Amino acid sequence: MKIFVHGTLAAAVVVALSGTAQADTFQFTEIETPENLRNLIPAAINNSGQVAAVGRFPKDIEIRPEWITPELRRQAGIPQDTDDEVVESITDAQYDRLIPLLEDRFNSNLRNQRIGTNRAVISNGTTEVLQFFNDTDPATPELENAVESSLYQLNENGVYVGYGSAPYRPLVHTYTTEVDGEDVEVEETFFERDFISRGVWYWDGQLKTVEPPEQAQLGGESAILDINENNLAVGYASVGVSPSAQEDIDNCTEETDAVETRPDYACVWNLWYQRQGSLITYLRSSQFDRTQITGNNSIYDVHAFMWQLDANGDVISATDLGTLGERDAEDDDLDYSSYAYAVNNNGVAVGQSWTYYNGNTGIRVKMPVYFQDGEALPITVDERYRWGAAVDINDNGLVVGYVKRLVNDTLRDVPFMYDLGSAEPELVELDSFFIGSAAVVTAVNNSGVIVGSAEVEATISGNRRRAGFMMDTTADNMEMINLNDTIRCDTDYFIVSAEDINDNGQVLATALVNVNYTDENGNQQIRTDTKTLKLDPTGGEINNCQQEQGLVERSGASTGLFSAFGMLLIGGLITIRRKFFN
Repeated sequence: MKIFVHGTLAAAVVVALSGTAQADTFQFTEIETPENLRNLIPAAINNSGQVAAVGRFPKDIEIRPEWITPELRRQAGIPQDTDDEVVESITDAQYDRLIPLLEDRFNSNLRNQRIGTNRAVISNGTTEVLQFFNDTDPATPELENAVESSLYQLNENGVYVGYGSAPYRPLVHTYTTEVDGEDVEVEETFFERDFISRGVWYWDGQLKTVEPPEQAQLGGESAILDINENNLAVGYASVGVSPSAQEDIDNCTEETDAVETRPDYACVWNLWYQRQGSLITYLRSSQFDRTQITGNNSIYDVHAFMWQLDANGDVISATDLGTLGERDAEDDDLDYSSYAYAVNNNGVAVGQSWTYYNGNTGIRVKMPVYFQDGEALPITVDERYRWGAAVDINDNGLVVGYVKRLVNDTLRDVPFMYDLGSAEPELVELDSFFIGSAAVVTAVNNSGVIVGSAEVEATISGNRRRAGFMMDTTADNMEMINLNDTIRCDTDYFIVSAEDINDNGQVLATALVNVNYTDENGNQQIRTDTKTLKLDPTGGEINNCQQEQGLVERSGASTGLFSAFGMLLIGGLITIRRKFFN
């Protein structure tokens, strides 16, 4: 077996790993990033301080050059093999370009090697990396490191939930074609796997899965996105193939006289791949509006599900939570889906569902919902809102999320809260850092404190700077607090998002940091890595780092870092976390 050879760069983080000062609101500690991973993205923290996270960008992937198409080599800057020279090694810069191109989510050609770039990570004093369904047995055809593994939440019992994909294996396809009047047999290698995804339950080395009701095509898909203290879990699962997808699948598998240059599996997989990356453009306000919304479609109708699990992670019962209304069979043949993102200890779940904007079947939108007594119910039907999701709910029935509406002729994310405990619940918009500052809420604790990410500068650029925030919804004067003002001003970490907050007030945040490294030519370089910070409350004061430092000239506040973060968003950073699903 031939593999590309590449070096291992020595890197040094140019910041202290923790810090506190008497006046600071929080003391922060960096959660250790596993040695073979470059980035660590936080997901959730329980009241005991246990952490679920997702590690990104593996440093040690073996790449098979015969499984890399010429087009992908060109994109990565790797020379093609010739009769005179066979490329046997690649530079670290080429490796850094190649790995994102091979990531399964963005790797559109099944002839290319498949790479799983996400690793489930748990932290409880020490850090452990998990790769669900990873096949390391050389006697089996499945590829190592060809699985995606993500954790989304954990409960107070230390039970973690998330999803994993099946490992890919080579699929050799042979067909006969005519060259210069003669039949020539062609053999090409594609890749296949047993299923798209499975929801996982993990505790103390034990792994259990939830099976989707429908698995006929590509093995189906499911995920567990939250679990409460009663082992009630929520997420989604495939329940049937959509009408349009079934028609396309029939065309894939139809017997014809034409030369079949790819296997049926590759044809069906391409249908799924195209749908899951589809963009929603019909909600733009004008030709100048560059708002991009990912539809996250599928060949399947995917429904929100609730699973009652026992203490061993086995399914006692499974409940399909349905959708907002039904698909219009005459005008709509696309997938019609819903998703449950969170559940409280009272068994009330929240999430998102497809529906029709103002009843118009030609304008499909995803909107925030709550699920109660097995029914999907709308949080708002206000025509100002064109998209949205409910992302969390606390035990007092306070729902938080975001909606998209026009602000200065551009669709912006607007955070909201919705109190199910009030006599007449209504969606209440929350103020951001300034008018037109797009913001997304990610979590709420039982004290009503919310956290998330919001834009901190009013530019016309599509890539505005962001910062993590917190807000006390019980305060008389609710105010969004920039988390960078709650830690010491002289640190080089810059908090771009807060992902979770527990009932002790500990915040789990995403931070950017500059890292020095030496390239293969011996030159000093700087790159930006993503780290996970745990913020512990100290009872101190809010700092004013902007006044103290002029323009917040932490390395994390530079335009270069925010460009890097923008690329991470495009590359799937947001969508690996349940609370940022489009």
